[in-house]
Amino acid sequence: MHREQDQTGHATNGAKSRRAASGIWPLASGLFCITAITPLAAQTWSVDAKPSFDVRGAPENAFTAPIGAVRLANGRVVVGDKVAAGAQLLLFDPTGRFIRTTGRAGDGPGEFRYVGWLGRCAGDTVTVWDLRHRRMTLVDNTGIVVREFRVPVEGSKDPSPANIACSGNTMATQPGPQSFATTENAMLRRGLSPITMENAVRRTKATTPLIAGDELFVFGGGGTPRPLGKTTSFAVASDRLFVGTADSAFVDVYGLDGKPLAPIAVGVPRAAATRAASQRAITAIVNQLPPQFRDTVQKLLRQLPVPASMPPYHGLLTDPDDNLWVVLSAADEPTTRLRVFDKTGKLRANVTVPARLHVTDIGRDYILGTLEDQSSEMHVVAYRFRRQ
Repeated sequence: MHREQDQTGHATNGAKSRRAASGIWPLASGLFCITAITPLAAQTWSVDAKPSFDVRGAPENAFTAPIGAVRLANGRVVVGDKVAAGAQLLLFDPTGRFIRTTGRAGDGPGEFRYVGWLGRCAGDTVTVWDLRHRRMTLVDNTGIVVREFRVPVEGSKDPSPANIACSGNTMATQPGPQSFATTENAMLRRGLSPITMENAVRRTKATTPLIAGDELFVFGGGGTPRPLGKTTSFAVASDRLFVGTADSAFVDVYGLDGKPLAPIAVGVPRAAATRAASQRAITAIVNQLPPQFRDTVQKLLRQLPVPASMPPYHGLLTDPDDNLWVVLSAADEPTTRLRVFDKTGKLRANVTVPARLHVTDIGRDYILGTLEDQSSEMHVVAYRFRRQ
């Protein structure tokens, strides 16, 4: 990472005066990292114009609010969906035919109250994290619950995870804030906490330094994401962890022993945030709230200053070959733009999905995610792509 800095390690005045023209990103530490000014050379992997898989829910009910979706080795797709006072899992065959529902709202075995995350970890098993129950549920490829366990275990003083990612036998978790970073507004909060990586087979456990979480707007005991604010995402490969805080156009990398490796330059020029983009983000946030809170929250959010720049990226994922996929497009863009790197940071390809997709799973030849159509109906779709 190249920086212009004085002997104290802070950016020089010359660096500050040139940052708008040269694609220089400010860091929380006061340093400035210089991103690639010219577009990176890469292949373009083609994506089909229409999805190869498209479902809208079970035969009797459309999706309420899909939480996540993963595809299994046998081609089946598992979708987590919010329902009244809880959640359930829906299983579909490779053609989109509904097979069965697993779980329901409740507090008993095999029931879900607040599903915060689901993913495919080791083998062909889906792992579901219930934040309210502090419980992991493992579901096999037929939709049967095979195991449940609490995290942390009973009697442990370890904090409960707030964010999770996994790959193979390694699970990475980040708890709620242990401290808070300084922000430019008293109503904005950004927590700091480490990420723990645990490999069940190797019986290893390691922790990163403190990592900044999502930038939040807090009010009256509650909170929402800051419009156009920075969000943190992380993804696991077979031997390393990718962490993106959106503080710069770089992705931090850690070995599974917690030691830092060389960061990856995403190569995104700095773009100024606009009031119009902020208003679109506010609308998207407010529309997810209960109707009785929308007007109040919208007025409060409009009082916040617009961030100086757009986030350089919006999410990280990995595929079965340990490639890192960086989501470049914002939620309100008509297409979904992704940039692909190998695990060492070498640029492989640029990929564009012809839909506004929230990506949840990537395989060797498909991109799976959720989208909302023009009738506000939710879909889970998969697009096939071809590597050049």
